[in-house]
Amino acid sequence: MKKILLLALILGLTGCESTRVVDDKKVNCVGLDDDEKRLPGYNYEISTRNVIISAIAVEFLIPPIYTALEYTYCPYEKKD
Repeated sequence: MKKILLLALILGLTGCESTRVVDDKKVNCVGLDDDEKRLPGYNYEISTRNVIISAIAVEFLIPPIYTALEYTYCPYEKKD
């Protein structure tokens, strides 16, 4: 029962940081191999929150892989 609750919690939190608001504009996070999806006017950093969720969920296999492929890098500021 505990594993089911933990899985539900992890799946509920996995997609929480898929976008960020930078200068009043929603900008999507991108995965490990999504360089063409990155917007040229923004600087990106690794999302610590998504990495922690992936590390916690490593036992379940699918959530960490999905998070790494889709939401690893998130924008944090607009380039000058």
